[in-house]
Amino acid sequence: MNSKKKILIPYFHAGGGHIIAAQAIAYYLDQKKPEWDIRFLEAVDEFNDVKLDKFFRKSWQLLLRKPALAKFVFSAFASRFTSVTQAAHSLAIKEAIPKAIGYLKGYKPDLIITTHFGCGHLFHAARQEFGNDIPMLYARNDLGGAYRIQDCHAEILFVTSKEAERAFINIGIPKERLKNVNFLVRPQFAESKITMTEARKILDIPEDARSILFTAGGEGLGFGSLMEFVDVYLQMIKREKMRARVIIVTGKNKKLRETLEEKYKIPEVIPLGYREDMQVLTAASDLVGGKFGAIYTMETLTMRKPFIGTLMGAPNEYYNKEFVVNNDYGWYAPTPRIFRSVLEDIFGNRNVIEEKALKLSQFPSKNGAEVIADTIIGILS
Repeated sequence: MNSKKKILIPYFHAGGGHIIAAQAIAYYLDQKKPEWDIRFLEAVDEFNDVKLDKFFRKSWQLLLRKPALAKFVFSAFASRFTSVTQAAHSLAIKEAIPKAIGYLKGYKPDLIITTHFGCGHLFHAARQEFGNDIPMLYARNDLGGAYRIQDCHAEILFVTSKEAERAFINIGIPKERLKNVNFLVRPQFAESKITMTEARKILDIPEDARSILFTAGGEGLGFGSLMEFVDVYLQMIKREKMRARVIIVTGKNKKLRETLEEKYKIPEVIPLGYREDMQVLTAASDLVGGKFGAIYTMETLTMRKPFIGTLMGAPNEYYNKEFVVNNDYGWYAPTPRIFRSVLEDIFGNRNVIEEKALKLSQFPSKNGAEVIADTIIGILS
């Protein structure tokens, strides 16, 4: 038997979470099976497909910019009019199916693992028309919620919480097709040994500064009234006579970074662009705030940091918020007024952060991405 297996990992670059999850799984596969061939495939770019781009990438960016529209779309089409959603989805992938078949014929993968349900549907249709029984797995990373369109007929659907598992069972997914794994995060978060002191030395942050990290995902969209939250934090810190640092990661949104740099010409506020060392920024912070993105939320909790969510970029992130709040791992502060109230509680009780960190320390340490890699190895062995 040929020991060199080929693993295809298709995804869409709709936000940063899908590629981050894919890279994490690939990392552990490469560590355990370095002789295997692992290939990433961004389907829109590879196939140069306009419909895929409009339906899965541009529409997602639009929804991030317009939360009210996103709420309507998810409510009306993802939950109620599922047949309309599925019909639109089928049209979006139709012209790409022959391209996907050609790719399967050329690459001949032994297994497909996708981090985006749209790619799952595309390659499921391709393997059906191709008449090939290539096993396909799907890693879903939101901490709850499920929509019928997310069932892409994968043999195994990985979820990262009991809440998500129940949600898929409730929409009719057989329990035997579901596998609940630990948080799916980048290896540097699960394996990080960096201390707060070490991280602050790297970033030149005073040891006694009360630091908070804000980010709104890789695209840096939907920050809304971020500066109002920053102002509240600075006001509270000044009132408490504390030293402070506010780290703001703007992702690919260069305009936002320039705006912050122009407004805050003070050492207390540190605007940054897209970063590869988020584990260092997280380790350096007492609190983490911002968008309830799945990967961002799981990475924050993995590093035992309390989360103050101020933004839901899309309605599916509601379930990440519910997971954090219902399990008492953090707070939801969608307005500056509520944010101020949360800070009042934190500064009024110095043990709050430590108590939440203790709860978070009970999570299993093994990365869900490694569990998925182990599952793939077991299937192909």
